[in-house]
Amino acid sequence: MTDSKKNGQLIAGVLLAGLGLVLTLQHLAGFEIYGLYRLWPLIVMAFGVARLMGSTTKERSSGLFLIFLSLWFLINTLEVYGLDWGESWPLLLILLGISRLILPEDGRRSGGFLLLAIGAWAFINVFEVWGLYWENSWSIGLIIVGLFIVWRALFEGRPVVRSKEITNG
Repeated sequence: MTDSKKNGQLIAGVLLAGLGLVLTLQHLAGFEIYGLYRLWPLIVMAFGVARLMGSTTKERSSGLFLIFLSLWFLINTLEVYGLDWGESWPLLLILLGISRLILPEDGRRSGGFLLLAIGAWAFINVFEVWGLYWENSWSIGLIIVGLFIVWRALFEGRPVVRSKEITNG
């Protein structure tokens, strides 16, 4: 097991044990920390941090995914900026798109761009930014998907050309 994976597991284990200790003390001692139950997404985040410390791109990518997913859970649970489950789902698409751009599992970032674009479009519709809503902006969704298909046809699957390093010797 690599050191980074051990460190990730150590962090996740300490966070979970600490949370368990606080919950146990709260129950046994009869004191209450107001709103502690609303922090349950931190458990998901702990597993994400542990995965992020992994040695493979797939492990790190899934760790980043879990961290962003837990952030979305936390935003909804704490109702940050008044967001709730019904309104914030475009934010989840945006966060997942960003995670795919940062650490693509397959080396392609186009899926991340698509998630980011669709998430932004949905966010604009949910909050009726610029007077846009589902009935008058569906054509923009078609443009986004069409451009994505064109992008993939032109640029995906092409061999990556890497420049050779010039060494002085």
